[in-house]
Amino acid sequence: MTASPVAMNGLIYCGSWDNHLHAADAATGEVRWKFPTGGAAASTAVVVDGLVYVGSRDFSLYAVDAATGELHWKFATTDWVNSPAVMDGLAYIGTRDGHLYAPQSPALPPPSATT
Repeated sequence: MTASPVAMNGLIYCGSWDNHLHAADAATGEVRWKFPTGGAAASTAVVVDGLVYVGSRDFSLYAVDAATGELHWKFATTDWVNSPAVMDGLAYIGTRDGHLYAPQSPALPPPSATT
């Protein structure tokens, strides 16, 4: 594994040098699913609203269904993606070349406007 594991709803999620995001049962260690990325999934994953977000060295951020491991969406950048932060429907990510991105997740409603 390459980054800190994340525990949520009885599952452990962790990226790996084997170009996969892994999900395992926290009680038994049984692998529930593996999601392939195009490069090392070297960032710490974040779980928000049923999606697991993970950055990859294939220059992409992935949002994967936390229960099934199916791809929900992918956001391409210009360099390795560091660990994401997700808040109010935006996934904040930095890349190794110094860029900061804040793509909106299609799975979440846009941030509500305050008046």
